[in-house]
Amino acid sequence: MITKNSKIPFRLTISLGNTHKKLLDEIMEKNNIESVSAIIREALELHHALLVQLNFERDIEDLKNWVTALSTGEHLIVDMEHWSIFCEMVSTLPQPQKENIIKKFEDSGVSHGVQYLYRKINSTEKILRNIERANWYIIQKESDAYILLLKDPRSSDIVEAFLRGIFKAQEKNVQITKGIGKLIVIDNL
Repeated sequence: MITKNSKIPFRLTISLGNTHKKLLDEIMEKNNIESVSAIIREALELHHALLVQLNFERDIEDLKNWVTALSTGEHLIVDMEHWSIFCEMVSTLPQPQKENIIKKFEDSGVSHGVQYLYRKINSTEKILRNIERANWYIIQKESDAYILLLKDPRSSDIVEAFLRGIFKAQEKNVQITKGIGKLIVIDNL
Protein backbone atom coordinates (compact mmCIF):
# COMPACT_ATOMS: atom_id res chain seq x y z
CA MET A 1 0.00 0.00 0.00
CA ILE A 2 1.29 3.45 -0.95
CA THR A 3 0.81 6.09 1.72
CA LYS A 4 1.13 9.85 1.58
CA ASN A 5 4.68 9.70 2.94
CA SER A 6 5.77 6.71 0.84
CA LYS A 7 9.12 6.89 -0.97
CA ILE A 8 7.71 4.89 -3.90
CA PRO A 9 6.84 7.23 -6.81
CA PHE A 10 3.14 7.64 -7.49
CA ARG A 11 2.27 6.45 -11.00
CA LEU A 12 -0.38 8.24 -13.00
CA THR A 13 -1.91 7.13 -16.26
CA ILE A 14 -3.92 9.60 -18.30
CA SER A 15 -5.60 9.55 -21.69
CA LEU A 16 -5.09 12.46 -24.06
CA GLY A 17 -7.08 13.29 -27.16
CA ASN A 18 -5.38 14.60 -30.28
CA THR A 19 -5.73 18.26 -29.24
CA HIS A 20 -4.04 17.73 -25.86
CA LYS A 21 -1.41 15.43 -27.37
CA LYS A 22 -0.50 18.20 -29.84
CA LEU A 23 -0.26 20.69 -26.95
CA LEU A 24 2.02 18.32 -25.08
CA ASP A 25 4.22 17.78 -28.14
CA GLU A 26 4.43 21.53 -28.73
CA ILE A 27 5.47 22.20 -25.13
CA MET A 28 8.07 19.45 -25.25
CA GLU A 29 9.53 20.69 -28.54
CA LYS A 30 9.47 24.41 -27.69
CA ASN A 31 11.09 23.90 -24.28
CA ASN A 32 13.38 21.05 -25.32
CA ILE A 33 11.87 18.76 -22.70
CA GLU A 34 12.02 15.03 -23.28
CA SER A 35 10.04 13.90 -20.24
CA VAL A 36 6.26 14.05 -20.10
CA SER A 37 6.57 13.58 -16.35
CA ALA A 38 8.62 16.80 -16.07
CA ILE A 39 5.89 18.74 -17.88
CA ILE A 40 3.15 17.28 -15.69
CA ARG A 41 5.12 18.04 -12.51
CA GLU A 42 5.73 21.63 -13.66
CA ALA A 43 2.05 22.08 -14.60
CA LEU A 44 0.97 20.78 -11.18
CA GLU A 45 3.36 23.13 -9.40
CA LEU A 46 2.09 26.11 -11.41
CA HIS A 47 -1.54 25.12 -10.86
CA HIS A 48 -0.89 24.70 -7.12
CA ALA A 49 0.93 28.03 -6.89
CA LEU A 50 -1.96 29.87 -8.56
CA LEU A 51 -4.98 28.17 -7.09
CA VAL A 52 -3.76 27.16 -3.65
CA GLN A 53 -0.86 29.36 -2.58
CA LEU A 54 -2.07 32.59 -4.21
CA ASN A 55 -5.75 31.71 -3.86
CA PHE A 56 -6.32 32.88 -7.44
CA GLU A 57 -10.06 33.36 -7.79
CA ARG A 58 -10.21 34.98 -11.21
CA ASP A 59 -11.14 33.39 -14.50
CA ILE A 60 -8.32 31.59 -16.34
CA GLU A 61 -9.02 34.00 -19.23
CA ASP A 62 -7.94 36.85 -16.94
CA LEU A 63 -4.61 35.14 -16.40
CA LYS A 64 -4.13 34.51 -20.14
CA ASN A 65 -5.00 38.14 -20.85
CA TRP A 66 -2.54 39.47 -18.26
CA VAL A 67 0.30 37.20 -19.38
CA THR A 68 -0.24 38.14 -23.02
CA ALA A 69 -0.49 41.87 -22.33
CA LEU A 70 2.58 41.94 -20.09
CA SER A 71 4.78 39.55 -22.06
CA THR A 72 4.26 41.46 -25.32
CA GLY A 73 5.15 44.75 -23.65
CA GLU A 74 1.75 46.17 -24.60
CA HIS A 75 0.91 46.94 -20.95
CA LEU A 76 2.69 47.62 -17.69
CA ILE A 77 1.77 47.07 -14.09
CA VAL A 78 0.78 50.24 -12.23
CA ASP A 79 0.43 50.24 -8.49
CA MET A 80 -3.00 51.41 -7.29
CA GLU A 81 -1.33 54.17 -5.31
CA HIS A 82 0.36 55.42 -8.50
CA TRP A 83 -2.99 55.26 -10.35
CA SER A 84 -4.55 57.33 -7.55
CA ILE A 85 -1.75 59.90 -7.76
CA PHE A 86 -2.27 60.18 -11.53
CA CYS A 87 -6.05 60.55 -11.10
CA GLU A 88 -5.53 63.22 -8.44
CA MET A 89 -3.14 65.13 -10.68
CA VAL A 90 -5.56 65.06 -13.62
CA SER A 91 -8.50 66.11 -11.43
CA THR A 92 -6.62 69.18 -10.15
CA LEU A 93 -5.37 70.44 -13.52
CA PRO A 94 -6.72 73.68 -14.98
CA GLN A 95 -9.71 72.94 -17.23
CA PRO A 96 -7.97 73.27 -20.65
CA GLN A 97 -5.18 70.85 -19.69
CA LYS A 98 -7.63 68.44 -18.06
CA GLU A 99 -9.81 68.46 -21.19
CA ASN A 100 -6.72 67.79 -23.32
CA ILE A 101 -5.82 64.69 -21.28
CA ILE A 102 -9.44 63.48 -21.27
CA LYS A 103 -9.52 63.89 -25.09
CA LYS A 104 -6.34 61.79 -25.36
CA PHE A 105 -8.01 59.05 -23.34
CA GLU A 106 -11.00 59.14 -25.68
CA ASP A 107 -8.67 58.94 -28.70
CA SER A 108 -6.92 55.99 -27.08
CA GLY A 109 -10.34 54.41 -26.57
CA VAL A 110 -11.06 54.76 -30.29
CA SER A 111 -7.87 52.90 -31.22
CA HIS A 112 -8.62 50.24 -28.60
CA GLY A 113 -12.15 49.91 -29.99
CA VAL A 114 -10.79 49.13 -33.44
CA GLN A 115 -8.26 46.70 -31.99
CA TYR A 116 -11.01 45.00 -29.96
CA LEU A 117 -13.04 44.46 -33.14
CA TYR A 118 -10.16 42.47 -34.61
CA ARG A 119 -9.93 40.45 -31.41
CA LYS A 120 -13.71 39.83 -31.47
CA ILE A 121 -14.25 41.87 -28.31
CA ASN A 122 -17.34 43.50 -29.71
CA SER A 123 -20.20 43.24 -27.24
CA THR A 124 -20.68 45.78 -24.48
CA GLU A 125 -20.16 43.11 -21.84
CA LYS A 126 -16.98 41.73 -23.46
CA ILE A 127 -15.56 45.24 -23.73
CA LEU A 128 -16.33 46.11 -20.11
CA ARG A 129 -15.04 42.75 -18.82
CA ASN A 130 -11.83 43.13 -20.79
CA ILE A 131 -11.16 46.56 -19.28
CA GLU A 132 -12.15 45.29 -15.83
CA ARG A 133 -9.01 43.13 -16.02
CA ALA A 134 -6.97 46.36 -15.87
CA ASN A 135 -8.46 46.95 -12.39
CA TRP A 136 -9.90 50.37 -13.19
CA TYR A 137 -13.24 49.18 -11.83
CA ILE A 138 -15.30 46.22 -10.65
CA ILE A 139 -18.47 45.36 -12.54
CA GLN A 140 -21.80 44.74 -10.89
CA LYS A 141 -24.36 43.62 -13.46
CA GLU A 142 -27.98 44.54 -12.81
CA SER A 143 -30.43 43.43 -15.54
CA ASP A 144 -29.52 45.60 -18.56
CA ALA A 145 -27.11 47.89 -16.70
CA TYR A 146 -23.45 47.53 -15.84
CA ILE A 147 -22.46 49.36 -12.67
CA LEU A 148 -18.72 50.11 -12.80
CA LEU A 149 -17.43 50.64 -9.27
CA LEU A 150 -14.32 52.72 -9.84
CA LYS A 151 -11.15 51.87 -7.95
CA ASP A 152 -10.53 55.60 -7.65
CA PRO A 153 -13.53 57.95 -7.85
CA ARG A 154 -11.36 60.66 -9.44
CA SER A 155 -10.87 58.40 -12.48
CA SER A 156 -14.47 58.82 -13.64
CA ASP A 157 -13.68 61.35 -16.41
CA ILE A 158 -10.76 59.27 -17.69
CA VAL A 159 -12.62 55.95 -17.69
CA GLU A 160 -15.76 57.50 -19.18
CA ALA A 161 -13.78 59.13 -22.02
CA PHE A 162 -11.91 55.89 -22.74
CA LEU A 163 -15.16 53.91 -22.87
CA ARG A 164 -16.84 56.55 -25.06
CA GLY A 165 -13.93 56.22 -27.50
CA ILE A 166 -14.26 52.44 -27.65
CA PHE A 167 -18.03 52.58 -28.15
CA LYS A 168 -17.64 55.33 -30.76
CA ALA A 169 -15.14 53.22 -32.74
CA GLN A 170 -17.52 50.26 -32.64
CA GLU A 171 -20.56 52.44 -33.42
CA LYS A 172 -22.34 51.26 -30.28
CA ASN A 173 -25.33 53.11 -28.90
CA VAL A 174 -24.38 53.03 -25.22
CA GLN A 175 -25.50 55.36 -22.45
CA ILE A 176 -22.94 56.21 -19.75
CA THR A 177 -24.16 57.93 -16.60
CA LYS A 178 -21.72 59.25 -14.01
CA GLY A 179 -22.38 58.65 -10.33
CA ILE A 180 -20.19 59.22 -7.29
CA GLY A 181 -17.40 56.68 -7.57
CA LYS A 182 -19.19 54.75 -10.32
CA LEU A 183 -20.25 54.77 -13.93
CA ILE A 184 -23.51 53.19 -15.09
CA VAL A 185 -23.39 51.75 -18.60
CA ILE A 186 -26.58 50.80 -20.42
CA ASP A 187 -26.58 49.17 -23.83
CA ASN A 188 -29.23 50.94 -25.94
CA LEU A 189 -29.53 48.31 -28.66
